[in-house]
Amino acid sequence: MTRKERVYLIGCPGAPLVKIGWTDNPESRLRHLRTGSPVPLQVLALFEGGAIVEAELHRRFADKRRHGEWSDLGPDPMTVVNRFVKVAQVKEARAPGAGGHCPSCATTTSPLRRCLSDAGRPSE
Repeated sequence: MTRKERVYLIGCPGAPLVKIGWTDNPESRLRHLRTGSPVPLQVLALFEGGAIVEAELHRRFADKRRHGEWSDLGPDPMTVVNRFVKVAQVKEARAPGAGGHCPSCATTTSPLRRCLSDAGRPSE
């Protein structure tokens, strides 16, 4: 069984900063972020997509970035991001090598990975 890649918004409800990222395991990612956070964090939203959707959102909200991948998207970040996710998902779906099953090595490859048929494993 393979996990689906998801783009997430993680933040503290009521706080202005959210982290935009992607993972195939949102619960694990949330646990890791909570470890270093002085405020209680939760997953605010999940969207289908991976690295390309995340990169498009970071590009779109570059002017809102405050620290690393943390951005100030205002009091309702889900509404702000929802307007741009669909366009980013279409770009990701059209990207060369956009996620999918690799017939050479029977693995699932992410959009930014290519299959090394001779090695039989995905590579960045």
